[in-house]
Amino acid sequence: MTQSSPTARADANRIALRAVRAILDAAEPLKLSVVGTPVDVQVDRLASPPWPARGLLGLDEAVDGPLPRAVLVGCSWPGGSVDLLLQVAWWQTTNAYRHLTRIKAAIALTNQEISWISVALALREGQDGQSVAIGTSFSPFKRKEHDVETALRRKHQIKTAVDRSELPLISPWWAETFSVKLPEGDVLPSPREGFARLVHIALLKLPFFVRGEQEGIKGKLPFDPDRLLDAGTNGSGGASSEERSGVQGGAPAAEARRDSLWSLPGGVRHFKQTLDDLLDELREQPLTEEELSTLFRERYEVTGATARSGYTNLLLNLGLAQLRDGRFALTPDGEAYLLDPLPRALFERLHRTYTGLIEVLVIASALGRADTARVNELLPALLDTVWRTTTQSSIRRNWLLSTWCATCAAGRRPATAWRRPSPCTSCPSSRASSRIPRPRRSTCCSRASRAGPRQRPPPRWRAATRSSFPT
Repeated sequence: MTQSSPTARADANRIALRAVRAILDAAEPLKLSVVGTPVDVQVDRLASPPWPARGLLGLDEAVDGPLPRAVLVGCSWPGGSVDLLLQVAWWQTTNAYRHLTRIKAAIALTNQEISWISVALALREGQDGQSVAIGTSFSPFKRKEHDVETALRRKHQIKTAVDRSELPLISPWWAETFSVKLPEGDVLPSPREGFARLVHIALLKLPFFVRGEQEGIKGKLPFDPDRLLDAGTNGSGGASSEERSGVQGGAPAAEARRDSLWSLPGGVRHFKQTLDDLLDELREQPLTEEELSTLFRERYEVTGATARSGYTNLLLNLGLAQLRDGRFALTPDGEAYLLDPLPRALFERLHRTYTGLIEVLVIASALGRADTARVNELLPALLDTVWRTTTQSSIRRNWLLSTWCATCAAGRRPATAWRRPSPCTSCPSSRASSRIPRPRRSTCCSRASRAGPRQRPPPRWRAATRSSFPT
């Protein structure tokens, strides 16, 4: 059953299925060292799952053949063991991500997911001749019972474990599982290496994604997270994740980043505040696409489908939100960001994901100003791209304003060294806070005296008894 693909690249799902099949077919026994613990890996191939009765978008059973056979991976180490199930899966949703192919790694007995790799999602914007890196996030979820200190310690522990594994990284919190050559679908460096990395990453995540004596794991875990920090961040002598990601601060290579950057509603200086507000809503409860569209319409008066899609893709591309089971929810990185949503943290994430932000600051520093016309003249040449309008240049300047990376004075945006705006010394909350003020939630008395507190009506897309809007 052939249907049109929802991806930007029409054959992304077909190429992704080909890559997943190659990796699962390459599964074979191997030996791993997981944070110094020897792990013996045995494999048992299972039957191919049946095709869905209504088919899969962008795929045809007659052309693409049977679905890849799942693999039962038995992992054992001194004092413990676990059976993992590696299999092909697809997004169960009704929106544009419907049926996008992914690899699922789960505990076989409980079916608890440990890793999920959205292969087709990564391939949809790739071009012929490129090798697209397929990554796995290893940032742990924040549990409700954990305070901020505990959550940060767990993040440090798993970061240390991945550093010691010396797996290649795409960014500080994404390990490169494999790459896919377009359009052939060849898995690089090899399908066998892709399988080994997939199992290795799942075992590294295991102590952080299970609770106590959870079913499916026999005996002790492969390593004790609490002992990692005692041994030092890089006890194996390997390079740190920032060093191995290729760029200071963990930014990926330029070709791994995106050229098309979207703004957010709410005003030029409030992009960050809008982002924080949207993430707050997703932290409170995951939203369906319809609920998120209603939020955009009710709160920001956004009615166009293209704009809503662009705003939503921004959250997904930044790695702060994800679409699972038909609902948008926070990723572990999104949870971690909301623990301390500093402008610099957002700028670094923007820089890791999109091109041209540092370049705008360089232009402003060199010329003393970075107006739209001058940026649009110089920036495309620096990025080796062509823009027919000034939209992308303006969006980058406005994101820099929103993250307080630049200031605006009489049409000029000189670069600053993360200058904090001077707080109102009459406001106790301003004196007590060490964060950069949030423009739309400012408690500055001078602003309040001019305009008064900003009141918003309760949203109609949720229960009328509660207002999700800040006042």
